[in-house]
Amino acid sequence: MIASYSRLARILQRVSQCAAVLMPIIAVTTWLFWDTLAPQTPVAATGLDVTALDLTGRVIGFSVSMVLALIHSYGLLGLAQTFAQGALGNALSAQSIAGFKRFTWTALALVPAKIAQQTFLILLVSLSDTASPGQIAVRIGSPEISAGFTAILLVFVAQVFVQGHAAEEENKAFL
Repeated sequence: MIASYSRLARILQRVSQCAAVLMPIIAVTTWLFWDTLAPQTPVAATGLDVTALDLTGRVIGFSVSMVLALIHSYGLLGLAQTFAQGALGNALSAQSIAGFKRFTWTALALVPAKIAQQTFLILLVSLSDTASPGQIAVRIGSPEISAGFTAILLVFVAQVFVQGHAAEEENKAFL
């Protein structure tokens, strides 16, 4: 049982690390190949001409996207830290809990940040679209609500881990 748990934790550690590396790569790729990939972005769902974005707009959009990608990567590296500790049999260690808390708080912070990012990108694209300049749209739907609920749930689970760690330390003190 412990060997399979350790193996799964190592696999999940690597998956988290790969995802952390891929987040900025995806952001860079999206903006390097904007004309090709922009029609698949959520901004395109607004009906705006996403390919009308000029170079300045693309640099600004890239910068905003990269900041969020790096924040996401930071959280994923915390999760990788948790899995690494779990693989070593230290699932309730302070380092494991710190990594998980970092992941959960990052996930929670990303919910409003992504809503703000999409709103900003819609405004940015609309400023370049002569058909509907200056359009702004705040989009909050099922994916955002679900992500927010999941993030809050994960923050709660992190607090349960903190309590588990405290109980483990108390038990060690008795021995």
